[in-house]
Amino acid sequence: MNGAAFAFSVRGLEVEIGAVAALQIDVLEVPAGQITAVVGPNGAGKTTLLEGLAGLRRVRAQRFLFFGEPVIPGTSSWEELRRRATYVAQRPLLFRRSVYANVAYGLRVRGENDEERIERALARVGLEGFGSRPAWKLSTGEAQRVAIARALAIDPPVYLFDEPTANLDRDSTPEFEALLRELAQRGRTVVFSTHTLDQAYRLGDRIVSLEHGRVGPFPLVNLVRGRLRVDGGEAILQAGGIEIVLPTDPPAKANAKVAVAIDPESILLSREPLRSSARNSFSGVVVGIEGSAAGFLVRVDCGVEFVARITARAFAELGLAIGQPVVVTFKSSAVHWIEPSASSHHTRS
Repeated sequence: MNGAAFAFSVRGLEVEIGAVAALQIDVLEVPAGQITAVVGPNGAGKTTLLEGLAGLRRVRAQRFLFFGEPVIPGTSSWEELRRRATYVAQRPLLFRRSVYANVAYGLRVRGENDEERIERALARVGLEGFGSRPAWKLSTGEAQRVAIARALAIDPPVYLFDEPTANLDRDSTPEFEALLRELAQRGRTVVFSTHTLDQAYRLGDRIVSLEHGRVGPFPLVNLVRGRLRVDGGEAILQAGGIEIVLPTDPPAKANAKVAVAIDPESILLSREPLRSSARNSFSGVVVGIEGSAAGFLVRVDCGVEFVARITARAFAELGLAIGQPVVVTFKSSAVHWIEPSASSHHTRS
């Protein structure tokens, strides 16, 4: 590696599956030595993106830099990318051989065979003593851990995990999350996809949100669809019995059906209405709480359901509980146009 700030720096990335454009990404930058979480609904393109970054999909790009060096499909630079970026699928395919042979495979295709590294990798994912077991008799979760161990044995500069905890049991998930942090602390670059927004915020130094194959401004948990009203130059979204004040210069005409999203970290929660310049303030009831000492996601039903991301300290000070009345407050500048809208990515500060 050459000390580049980004493991991946990509512009104009396109991936087609058949005749369909599965990905169309204007700009994507993945910081080196950090954890990047990729979130989005089913079909958003998370798997396709990870496969493209790993060199497993045919891609087109105006620029594709890997640690600052140009990468061109079909050349030695592409093979170098595939050697140094390891992809772990959500449902990995294992050879009809022993667990040990499956973990050793990645090393052997590189002309290496380090028994100690293989055993250490198995132990790290909780499969110590599993080496002689037939891989085809493992549970789905155990098979996923074998694939993770195979990547650990190689220990590449970049790890790409697709829904890595989807098949793990509740006890194994915290251990894997600790592993991701450990990899980043050792200078490895980690990119993982997840459906769990709390996990993305908990682990990710950067969050990339995908929607219909495009990178969005942030995780679309507060996606609100409604009808646009323009009143005296002020743009207002009518939805769920409430009216949300929007940024000026809406990219649609009055009465058009539009969609907006609000960053969970831009939403304030309080027991009483706040005295502030924020144009949007709605009374609601807490209907869901998810989180830990790292922070909480609180769902509030105001006619429209909002999700707020707050610190553990704020959560304790508010004494939040299911069924509790609260006030949701956010500025019009916190509202981002989704339909119609351009896309960009959101970096956590």
